[in-house]
Amino acid sequence: MNILKRIKDLEKEEAKLARERKALSDELQNAAALEAKLDDLVKKSGYKNPRALVDALIAKYSLRMGKRKAVAAAPAEKAVRKAVRKAVVKVARKAVRKRVAKKAAKVAAAPDKKARRKRTKITAKLRDTVLKALQGGMSKNAASKKFSLSYAVVGKMAKGVYKKLK
Repeated sequence: MNILKRIKDLEKEEAKLARERKALSDELQNAAALEAKLDDLVKKSGYKNPRALVDALIAKYSLRMGKRKAVAAAPAEKAVRKAVRKAVVKVARKAVRKRVAKKAAKVAAAPDKKARRKRTKITAKLRDTVLKALQGGMSKNAASKKFSLSYAVVGKMAKGVYKKLK
């Protein structure tokens, strides 16, 4: 029975592949027809190349095509755009300089802020003190806060990781 089922599956697969082959061949014929049509359109347009035709169509219908520019702007327009761009850049640079100067003044005027905490040196004396506190009933969390140690270090002390310290 398994073999019969497998044969039916293969027949279905063959039919599916035949449909897909037909769809792809139809798509290929349509693409070829469209390409021929476009070639004929470019030849009949009178423009020297397809790019010139596309540029003319973009200019006529005021289309925007991503980064592509429609038509070269007039020299006066270019000069105005360039002047505006220069003015904007100049104002932006000035604003940035002012912000940087303000930040520098704040840093210079501000008192030395709290420096980062230094790493605690684990000594035998500190270990013994922490262990006595833990044996006295203090929780690991409270001990870590009281002695400015991490919870993990207090846990290690309780387990005896720091026994070798003298």
